[in-house]
This record gives sequence, C-alpha cells and structure tokens, in this order.
Amino acid sequence: ISERFTSDSFRLYVDEYRRNSNTAPLLGDALFPRVKQDSLSMEFMTAEEDTPTVLLPTAFNAEVPLRDRIGVEIVNGKMPFFREGFPIQETDIRNIMEANSSTSQALKDAMRHIYKDSLRLVDGANAVTERMRMQILAPANGTPQITINANGINQVYNYDPNGRYVANNYMPLSGTSLWTAYATSDPVSDLSDAKDILEGKGIQATRVVMNKKTFTDLMKSQKIWDYAINSPGAAVGALFHSPAIAKRVVSENTGLEILVYNKAFKSENGTLTPFIPDNVAVLIPDGTLGETRYATTPEGYRAARGNTTLTTSVVDTGVYVTYVNSNTVPIKEEIVAGQICLPSYEGMFSTYTIKTA
Repeated sequence: ISERFTSDSFRLYVDEYRRNSNTAPLLGDALFPRVKQDSLSMEFMTAEEDTPTVLLPTAFNAEVPLRDRIGVEIVNGKMPFFREGFPIQETDIRNIMEANSSTSQALKDAMRHIYKDSLRLVDGANAVTERMRMQILAPANGTPQITINANGINQVYNYDPNGRYVANNYMPLSGTSLWTAYATSDPVSDLSDAKDILEGKGIQATRVVMNKKTFTDLMKSQKIWDYAINSPGAAVGALFHSPAIAKRVVSENTGLEILVYNKAFKSENGTLTPFIPDNVAVLIPDGTLGETRYATTPEGYRAARGNTTLTTSVVDTGVYVTYVNSNTVPIKEEIVAGQICLPSYEGMFSTYTIKTA
C-alpha cells in the first residue's frame, strides 16, 4: 500500500476530486484564510475599532504624552489537536496483495476505497475547522468562543473574556421585533440600525450572513413586502415573495448583501447541525477577519525528520493524512488524519451579531 499511497498521489487525488466536485467552498476559507505556523501556541491582538481620538496638544521640546492602547488586548492559548483514523479493510489488503499487475482492476478498486475513506477524514477535519470559525463568527449568545466537547476533551476558547463584544456588538431582539413575529418584525430596520452602529466606529459593513432558516424568517416579514411594493418602480413580482426580491429590498434599503450560508455538519452524536446557527445574522465588512492557523502534527513532524515507517501527505494547508503499517502481531494497517489548528479573530470588533429570535 505504501507504494500506492504516497504523499503526492493522495494530494493529486484530492485536487482532482475537488476540481470535479460541485461542492460549494467553505465560507471560513474566505474569511479566515489558512496559514501555517511552527508554534503550537497562538497569539493575536484584537482591537476595538472606534472613532479617532484627537491628539493632545503639546509644546515644543516638551515630554510626549503617551496614550494608553485603549481597547486592545492580547489573546493567546494552545492550539487543539484533532486526530482520527480508520483501519484498512482486509478485503482491500488481499486485493492489493493478489494483484498481478500495476494496472489490475482489483488494485485500482482497492486503492479507490482507501482514497475515498481518507478523503472522508479530510472532510471531517475541515468540518471541525469550519465549526470553530463559525462558532466565533456567529455566536448565538453574543460571546465569540469555541467549545470542544468530545472524546473526553472539554475545552473552551473565549475570544471575548471581558465581554466587550456582547456589550457593544450584539443585539438580541425580543417581543414584536423578533423575526419570527412576521406581522410586526422589521428586519430592514434592524439591519440598518446594526450597520449604523458599525459605521459610527468607522467600519463599513457590506454583507450580512445567515442560514436559510433565518433568511426564510426574514422573507416572511410583512414589512419586507411593504418595502418592496412601495419602492420606486416596484415590480409586480414583489407580490410573489421571491428570495431575489427580498435580497434586493435589503440591499436597496441598507446597502447590505445577504449571504445565505446553509452548509451543515454531523456532530459527534450524528446530529445534522448548520455551521451558522438558526436565528443569527452577522454583519461583516469586506476582506478577511482573521486567519486559520495550523501547526505540524506529530506524524507530520516525524515524517519531516525522515521517519521512513510513515507515509504522510499534507492537504488543505495543515491536514496530515498518514498511512500507518504496524509490523507487530497482530499486523495493523490504517489511515490516520490529524490537524492542529485554531482560528485567530483580529477583525472581531468589525462584525455585528443580531439574535433574531
């Protein structure tokens, strides 16, 4: 298997699969681009963007008055390690061993099974990464934090330990303002108010991110169609409550583009869960908000040091996929995927979260 499962061959397989796949890209890759670092620690600085404070006047040759770095704090912590694998099926091992040529169909089928199972591990690693990024981007309770609770591990990474985000960048709606109160809700007004708050700090929000359930609630608001019907040159199509018209109403009245992100993942207990939680809308500016930082896993480190017993391939910047062959009894052959990663969130205070219901 090690002759077929090489670092280059698996990477090429992943690239080819992605080129021919219709799978939508992960939002987090655009907002938190992937970078590699050597350290297992992560440190970044968050700064609350605010209106400029005028410089203090001073006389020539006088001591310079030094300003406190208001609203700036250092966030640091150790990056979490994720690892999982699967045993290679004995039927695949037998087909590989009995293949009489490198072009044998049995050999191709066996390697296809191994590659597909390996890709599932990579997809699982990327789902973990995206879940972390969306946990801090769209906090339903207003506190950007990452919670990891599985396999006996219980870790919390709180990106807002002083509560500044929940106090200044979070709007929980209530009563008749809830987007589920379709007769009285006014999503356009809520989004406009949130955008104005950011603009008061010198931040220009251009998009609002939500999942399909939240967007459906927005579409059901009677006020949305009041805006549509009363707008200059209103189309008859406004009466049909189409998604395109709802997005146009929001764009024309707030300047925000609605981005419906409805990708989901299966949690450790098998529950299908959207990356962006229900009833959350997040205003964001153009550009990136942070980085997805990866460190080298133990398998990757050993392979880089010349360990010939491991065949390791690196895909998606920091996901290490390793073929492991144990010569002890019983003989074990398995594929292991691992990653050490954590997103930074330097642009945290340039976003605004609305709890819509």
